[in-house]
Amino acid sequence: MIEGIVVIIFAVALLSVSIYMLRQYDQIEKNGQETEGVVFDMDSSDISDTATSIYPIVRFLTADQQWITKRSPVSIIPGSYKKGQKVAVIYRVDSPSDFFIKSNNTRGILITIAVLGGISFVIGAYLLLSTEF
Repeated sequence: MIEGIVVIIFAVALLSVSIYMLRQYDQIEKNGQETEGVVFDMDSSDISDTATSIYPIVRFLTADQQWITKRSPVSIIPGSYKKGQKVAVIYRVDSPSDFFIKSNNTRGILITIAVLGGISFVIGAYLLLSTEF
């Protein structure tokens, strides 16, 4: 029973984060300013003993000549970008540090996370319902 509850909590967290990020991405894409940026560096974070997330650090110049150098909010598939690679960036005009790399990969990763959350929810519900009380 407890396994089902834990999996459902994990699933709800995945779904919540992915839906929030997709909404942010859509809002910035609709109302934001597009510019060219460059992958300045890469940052990695260990998720577990066997998994690492990789985030590009992007540098770009805003329309009002402000330099932004910040880690992308969305991790990437390893090898997707290289240091020095030019990328399209869409940023929020009133808060340029809120940005996304304009790419099908960005949306694809967020959708994949949402799907994994949905699958996890179904598995958690199955575990919870198949447990004898």
